[in-house]
Amino acid sequence: MNFKKDFWEKKIIGWENGRYAFEKTNLSTLENVSDKLSSSLIFRQKFAIELLKPVIKGAKVVELGCGSGLLTQTVFDLGCAHYTGYDISENAIKRAKDLVSNRSIAKNVEYFASDVSDIKNNNPDIVFSLGLLDWLNNHEIKKIFLKFDNSKHLHSISENRKFNIYILMHKLYVYLSYGFKSNGYKPTYHSKTDIEKLYYNKKYNTIRAFRDKKLKFGAFIKNY
Repeated sequence: MNFKKDFWEKKIIGWENGRYAFEKTNLSTLENVSDKLSSSLIFRQKFAIELLKPVIKGAKVVELGCGSGLLTQTVFDLGCAHYTGYDISENAIKRAKDLVSNRSIAKNVEYFASDVSDIKNNNPDIVFSLGLLDWLNNHEIKKIFLKFDNSKHLHSISENRKFNIYILMHKLYVYLSYGFKSNGYKPTYHSKTDIEKLYYNKKYNTIRAFRDKKLKFGAFIKNY
């Protein structure tokens, strides 16, 4: 088991439970405090849905870094035709499959435990992710754009902003929670310009950034 996979197998379920109030989980005091300050992550989900609404009806959708597929039902409620979710964590994918198994949408849903380098292109109309790009290197981000070079893209990023108190708080949390023992594996802060340098799409030429103060230091980039 590689380090990144091991990291997320141990982290993702408890992280989801706390940040999205999905289930009660016994976490450290630091994690419990961070859960109470995670309003920007809940808003991030809502913001993503608003940005997807105009284009999702009848679409074939891929979510990268889907975790337990917490947005799967929501995208179908908006009219999605087919959903494929990928996540590096087998624990998250197992829970995603369990959650959807008894729902009417199950026949139009697929989940795969996979690293981004092994994801197959099923020619989706839309590819989206929440928080994934923060954890990828430039080569991996560029590979996503190249692989899905004919799709609409929507991705959240942690934006690299100077003198932002929330970034300073986040960096402190990362260090105290796991950064001091993760062998340098920690989230990266990007700018729109950073992403533009990695971006390629033969159908949609430009990307735009969308921000809201409720996202704190987060932003969305999209090409449609």
